[in-house]
Amino acid sequence: MKTIFWSTNTQEDYFNDTPVKIKNSESIRPKLRALTEFAKDKKIKVVNVLGWNDPKSKWFSETPDFTTTFPPHCIANAGGTNFIKETLVDSDYFLVKNDAPYIVFPEIHKHRNIIILKNAINLIEGNKFADSVLNNLGTVLMSRPNYIVYGIGAGLIARDLVRRGYSVKLVTDATAEFEGLPINYGEIGVELVTTESILSSELE
Repeated sequence: MKTIFWSTNTQEDYFNDTPVKIKNSESIRPKLRALTEFAKDKKIKVVNVLGWNDPKSKWFSETPDFTTTFPPHCIANAGGTNFIKETLVDSDYFLVKNDAPYIVFPEIHKHRNIIILKNAINLIEGNKFADSVLNNLGTVLMSRPNYIVYGIGAGLIARDLVRRGYSVKLVTDATAEFEGLPINYGEIGVELVTTESILSSELE
């Protein structure tokens, strides 16, 4: 069964000195680099989820509770949306923009990296093509892939994937969660792994 990586929210705003900098985000940088290089060496497909937000988003607030509202961050076309250097993708990628009129689904199989831009906390709500991309990744491969997730707020992605019946592993030492949005991994059925266990495993 095919393995696909999910790199989530590895953007400058979450690592630099901003109102949304995630606690302990600096500590996961080396692990993120290791996973990025491993995926490139092994030619593993990576789905990269990036915040690409409207500055007038309803879930932005000057007095955020960090649960349902947050300070403005990862504003579309601003520097804070950029990948950190540890997860920067190469030129072999396919971009899934939320405001595109359509996407050509065979293209997601021609590129090692997929970049999905989202404009909400939840991936499925944040990009109208997200569910279709998920379904297409499984259908063309003739089997449901296994997903390995990591990054900022990766538990939210893991939860969405598990709810859709996928087998999901979360890389604990390459993940930093939003403090206001805790995820009970055991309750949702996510397997917890380390970067080292992934680097030393034989993945399809």
